[in-house]
Amino acid sequence: MDPCEYRECADRGDRRSGWNALGRISMILCALSLCGMAAVVTWLHRAEREALDPRLALEAVSRQIRAVHEDDFLRAYNHSASSVQVTLSAREFERMARKSYAPLRHSVRVELGEIKTVGNRASVRVFCVDREEAVTACLFALVAEQGQWRIDGMEILGRWPRGSHMAGDRL
Repeated sequence: MDPCEYRECADRGDRRSGWNALGRISMILCALSLCGMAAVVTWLHRAEREALDPRLALEAVSRQIRAVHEDDFLRAYNHSASSVQVTLSAREFERMARKSYAPLRHSVRVELGEIKTVGNRASVRVFCVDREEAVTACLFALVAEQGQWRIDGMEILGRWPRGSHMAGDRL
């Protein structure tokens, strides 16, 4: 097909031209979707490289434990993740913490155990030792929000008999 015939076909919108409007739109959408996928992959890779230091998760857990131990529930609430703050008001959080965080409130010693991170989430094992030397094991869940670790939840794993010893840092 010579160039003059191509122009005539394009002017008429002839489908034999090969590059009708639908074809051009399809190619543009294909290119845009490839660019979008590349941007998402780049963003995910960058976020993974810029993940928060896991040691900062230990500090976040320590701050919340101190606040609960001192009965400063508003400060403990402020260390909570946005998902917790959306679900519970500060007053509801205080009621929950007084009941569920009793091992933290009555501990004489707290030992921080293993920390695991996966992307923007982390978990920290915590061992609360009471006056009778009984140990209550807890698992704190954390999420990275706005450049810092925040407490997303706490689960009591169980209570161990007097004299149980764990490795880890002591507060």
